[in-house]
Amino acid sequence: MRVLRIKRRSVKQGLILVARSIDQFAPYLAGLNRDQIQRLNQSWPGPVTFLVPDQGVSPGFIRGDHTTIALRVSAHPVVQSLCQMLGGPLVSTSANRSGEPAALTEAEVVEQFASEVDFIVPGSLGGQNGPSEIIDLATGQVLRPQAAR
Repeated sequence: MRVLRIKRRSVKQGLILVARSIDQFAPYLAGLNRDQIQRLNQSWPGPVTFLVPDQGVSPGFIRGDHTTIALRVSAHPVVQSLCQMLGGPLVSTSANRSGEPAALTEAEVVEQFASEVDFIVPGSLGGQNGPSEIIDLATGQVLRPQAAR
Protein backbone atom coordinates (compact mmCIF):
# COMPACT_ATOMS: atom_id res chain seq x y z
CA MET A 1 0.00 0.00 0.00
CA ARG A 2 3.00 2.27 0.43
CA VAL A 3 3.51 2.36 -3.36
CA LEU A 4 -0.08 3.55 -3.80
CA ARG A 5 0.45 6.29 -1.21
CA ILE A 6 3.72 7.48 -2.79
CA LYS A 7 2.19 7.44 -6.28
CA ARG A 8 -1.00 9.10 -4.96
CA ARG A 9 -2.94 6.38 -6.75
CA SER A 10 -6.32 4.98 -5.75
CA VAL A 11 -6.42 1.29 -4.84
CA LYS A 12 -9.40 1.09 -7.23
CA GLN A 13 -7.06 1.65 -10.22
CA GLY A 14 -4.90 -1.41 -9.67
CA LEU A 15 -1.20 -1.78 -10.46
CA ILE A 16 0.97 -3.33 -13.18
CA LEU A 17 3.01 -6.43 -12.40
CA VAL A 18 6.32 -6.81 -14.23
CA ALA A 19 8.33 -10.01 -14.55
CA ARG A 20 11.59 -11.37 -15.95
CA SER A 21 9.92 -14.07 -18.03
CA ILE A 22 6.45 -15.29 -18.90
CA ASP A 23 7.08 -18.28 -16.61
CA GLN A 24 6.99 -15.96 -13.60
CA PHE A 25 3.35 -15.21 -14.48
CA ALA A 26 2.26 -18.89 -14.58
CA PRO A 27 -0.44 -18.59 -11.87
CA TYR A 28 -1.92 -15.53 -13.61
CA LEU A 29 -2.04 -17.20 -17.04
CA ALA A 30 -3.51 -20.59 -16.09
CA GLY A 31 -6.85 -20.03 -17.85
CA LEU A 32 -5.52 -18.63 -21.13
CA ASN A 33 -5.75 -20.49 -24.43
CA ARG A 34 -2.86 -21.31 -26.75
CA ASP A 35 -3.50 -18.31 -29.05
CA GLN A 36 -3.46 -15.90 -26.11
CA ILE A 37 -0.20 -17.34 -24.78
CA GLN A 38 1.29 -17.08 -28.27
CA ARG A 39 0.28 -13.39 -28.45
CA LEU A 40 2.04 -12.74 -25.14
CA ASN A 41 5.18 -14.59 -26.26
CA GLN A 42 5.28 -12.54 -29.49
CA SER A 43 5.23 -9.25 -27.57
CA TRP A 44 7.40 -10.08 -24.57
CA PRO A 45 9.86 -9.14 -23.35
CA GLY A 46 9.14 -5.57 -24.26
CA PRO A 47 7.20 -2.40 -23.44
CA VAL A 48 3.73 -3.94 -23.85
CA THR A 49 1.38 -4.43 -20.91
CA PHE A 50 -1.49 -6.85 -21.34
CA LEU A 51 -4.71 -6.90 -19.37
CA VAL A 52 -5.45 -10.58 -18.75
CA PRO A 53 -8.50 -12.08 -17.07
CA ASP A 54 -7.94 -12.43 -13.34
CA GLN A 55 -7.58 -16.10 -12.35
CA GLY A 56 -8.47 -15.38 -8.72
CA VAL A 57 -4.85 -15.34 -7.53
CA SER A 58 -4.10 -11.62 -7.54
CA PRO A 59 -4.70 -9.51 -4.43
CA GLY A 60 -7.29 -6.75 -4.64
CA PHE A 61 -4.77 -3.92 -4.55
CA ILE A 62 -3.13 -5.34 -7.72
CA ARG A 63 -6.42 -5.93 -9.54
CA GLY A 64 -8.18 -2.81 -8.29
CA ASP A 65 -11.84 -2.62 -9.31
CA HIS A 66 -11.18 -4.68 -12.45
CA THR A 67 -11.76 -8.25 -13.61
CA THR A 68 -8.34 -8.20 -15.25
CA ILE A 69 -4.77 -7.76 -14.10
CA ALA A 70 -2.05 -5.82 -15.91
CA LEU A 71 1.09 -7.84 -16.75
CA ARG A 72 4.33 -7.06 -18.60
CA VAL A 73 7.54 -9.00 -19.14
CA SER A 74 10.29 -6.41 -19.17
CA ALA A 75 13.38 -6.39 -21.35
CA HIS A 76 15.06 -3.93 -18.98
CA PRO A 77 18.16 -5.60 -17.47
CA VAL A 78 17.72 -4.07 -14.01
CA VAL A 79 14.06 -5.14 -13.83
CA GLN A 80 15.04 -8.60 -15.03
CA SER A 81 17.72 -8.85 -12.33
CA LEU A 82 15.36 -7.68 -9.58
CA CYS A 83 12.69 -10.19 -10.63
CA GLN A 84 15.30 -12.95 -10.77
CA MET A 85 16.53 -12.10 -7.26
CA LEU A 86 12.95 -11.91 -5.97
CA GLY A 87 11.98 -15.12 -7.76
CA GLY A 88 8.83 -13.60 -9.24
CA PRO A 89 7.07 -10.49 -10.48
CA LEU A 90 7.08 -7.12 -8.79
CA VAL A 91 5.00 -3.96 -9.05
CA SER A 92 5.97 -1.60 -11.86
CA THR A 93 6.03 1.88 -10.36
CA SER A 94 6.47 3.81 -13.63
CA ALA A 95 8.43 6.43 -11.63
CA ASN A 96 5.57 8.88 -11.55
CA ARG A 97 2.76 10.17 -9.38
CA SER A 98 -0.76 9.53 -10.60
CA GLY A 99 -1.63 11.80 -13.50
CA GLU A 100 1.88 13.23 -13.81
CA PRO A 101 4.56 12.45 -16.40
CA ALA A 102 7.08 9.75 -15.52
CA ALA A 103 10.58 10.70 -14.45
CA LEU A 104 12.88 9.92 -17.38
CA THR A 105 16.29 10.18 -15.71
CA GLU A 106 17.82 8.86 -12.51
CA ALA A 107 18.23 12.47 -11.31
CA GLU A 108 14.50 13.13 -11.78
CA VAL A 109 13.64 9.97 -9.83
CA VAL A 110 15.93 11.04 -6.98
CA GLU A 111 14.49 14.57 -6.99
CA GLN A 112 10.87 13.39 -6.89
CA PHE A 113 11.05 10.30 -4.66
CA ALA A 114 14.28 10.14 -2.60
CA SER A 115 12.61 11.38 0.58
CA GLU A 116 9.79 8.79 0.33
CA VAL A 117 11.54 5.54 -0.58
CA ASP A 118 14.12 3.39 1.17
CA PHE A 119 16.38 2.91 -1.83
CA ILE A 120 16.69 3.91 -5.49
CA VAL A 121 18.40 1.36 -7.72
CA PRO A 122 21.00 3.21 -9.80
CA GLY A 123 21.00 2.83 -13.55
CA SER A 124 19.32 3.95 -16.73
CA LEU A 125 15.54 4.01 -16.95
CA GLY A 126 15.34 2.10 -20.21
CA GLY A 127 15.05 4.83 -22.82
CA GLN A 128 11.28 4.72 -23.38
CA ASN A 129 9.68 8.07 -24.19
CA GLY A 130 6.60 7.24 -22.17
CA PRO A 131 4.60 4.49 -20.55
CA SER A 132 4.10 1.05 -22.01
CA GLU A 133 1.37 0.24 -24.47
CA ILE A 134 -1.64 -1.40 -22.81
CA ILE A 135 -3.68 -4.02 -24.70
CA ASP A 136 -6.71 -5.98 -23.52
CA LEU A 137 -5.71 -9.56 -24.35
CA ALA A 138 -9.29 -10.81 -24.64
CA THR A 139 -10.47 -8.14 -27.11
CA GLY A 140 -7.23 -6.92 -28.71
CA GLN A 141 -8.27 -3.34 -27.92
CA VAL A 142 -5.35 -0.95 -27.44
CA LEU A 143 -6.21 1.07 -24.34
CA ARG A 144 -2.99 3.08 -24.29
CA PRO A 145 -0.91 3.30 -27.48
CA GLN A 146 2.86 2.94 -27.42
CA ALA A 147 4.68 6.22 -26.92
CA ALA A 148 6.24 7.67 -30.06
CA ARG A 149 10.02 7.27 -30.21
